Amino acid sequence: MILPTEAVVWLSVVAAVVETKSVSTVSKILPAHLRVNDSVDDILTHPAFAGFGRLLLPWDDHRYDTTMLLRNIGSLLPYHTHVDPAIVVSSLNRMIDDASAGRTVFHDFYTDAEKQADPSREHTGLFFFRGKPDAPFAVIAPGGGFAYVASLHEGFPYAVEISNRGYKTFVLKYRVGQGGRMATEDLAASLSYILRNASSLGVATTDYSLWGSFAGARMAAAIGSHGTPPFGGSALPKPSALALLYTGHSDLASTEPPTFVAVGDADGIAPPSVMERRVAALTDEVLFGDVWRRPELSPRDRSLLTITVLIATGKPAQLAGHLGRALDNGVQPREASGLLGHLAIYCGWPSAVSALDVYDQVYTARKVDTTVLRAEGQRLPPPDSDAARANTVTDELGTVAPKFVQLTNDVVFDNLWQRSDLTLRDRSLITIAALAAMGDDDDQLDFYLGRGLESGLTSAQVTKALTHLGFYAGWPKATKAITALARSLGK
Repeated sequence: MILPTEAVVWLSVVAAVVETKSVSTVSKILPAHLRVNDSVDDILTHPAFAGFGRLLLPWDDHRYDTTMLLRNIGSLLPYHTHVDPAIVVSSLNRMIDDASAGRTVFHDFYTDAEKQADPSREHTGLFFFRGKPDAPFAVIAPGGGFAYVASLHEGFPYAVEISNRGYKTFVLKYRVGQGGRMATEDLAASLSYILRNASSLGVATTDYSLWGSFAGARMAAAIGSHGTPPFGGSALPKPSALALLYTGHSDLASTEPPTFVAVGDADGIAPPSVMERRVAALTDEVLFGDVWRRPELSPRDRSLLTITVLIATGKPAQLAGHLGRALDNGVQPREASGLLGHLAIYCGWPSAVSALDVYDQVYTARKVDTTVLRAEGQRLPPPDSDAARANTVTDELGTVAPKFVQLTNDVVFDNLWQRSDLTLRDRSLITIAALAAMGDDDDQLDFYLGRGLESGLTSAQVTKALTHLGFYAGWPKATKAITALARSLGK
């Protein structure tokens, strides 16, 4: 997804987080909030920020004009535009409020001994924005070209938004001026600290996410690709999700976390074309190079799932490539057309009609003999449970919608489900995928999950199918469907 820089609002996440060593807790009554007409000196001398005030500012070992008004704070961030002083000040005031309530807002993740061994570590730390108790955590690595750390613009304001949605959120101050390797080591060390001290910090230890902008996005992507040990951190689980903002990072590993990207449409440093190349590489190397090759489902099954999701969610632009891929993977034209007819019932006529032009283009390009699509095959026998299903529909809906019940029994189940252009197994697979992709009612999904298992799908195949669906319909819908499966299986 590509958004204008000024429109990007960072939300979402997942995971677990940090802290045992508190640097400063302020419990006394603090001075008033900062204002845009206050000065840099008011940040440096504010009691809430005692002991770490300089780490709020972008540059290490920099002589600041302490009389500069905060309304001009953007001049300290030469690589950044659209810096809103009011938003910057508001996010600083959030930390002042937390400190006023006696909450620790800053944590050292390097020990005194580690700092003595490398004094540059004095320029590091974690700023903590609380969310709901035991919530997953997010770590934000602001950008700055490894020359400075733009926490005022790409750290604290994002942390306010993310924590307001319940997630525990940390903003990382890392070392600059020494390249990406050392900065990424700081990110790895901070994650080790958070997970080591998760109990005292009140954070979950699973499903954490990393967020990064510019240089910070490179750091987050490196941890997402390779984990923390290559950068000196403890052996930790990889992040469950990455959110990367305008970066030219192109490195990839064989397995990558789910990744969300955004880029400014007028960004001259990391233009949209650069990030589009990374997204394409993620698609080719991770999705087609890994997910599609996993043995639990055949490529044919994965093609059936994918074109089902694209039709069910109204994404015809992606359909042509995947329909061609399906034919290459062994899906017969008659089966592909049967899938479309099936989805006309389960996803609605407009969804199927929207896909017709794509089918026509692909069939024409491949010189498919469409006369075979009109042939009527032998009807399939209904599943053993069909009589009970028909009685249930009649009992529940017959009084208020008798015509609907007649159509359900005669057209949907006595006709559609007994057509031979798809096996009962395949018809069950695409029905489950369509309902899950649309986020449909749990009762309907429960019924068709049971019908799928009765028709020859295994629970392992359904689980892998729903996992595959997560990449095309989204993780929340896949999670909801897998929850329904667990309920159906009594687990």
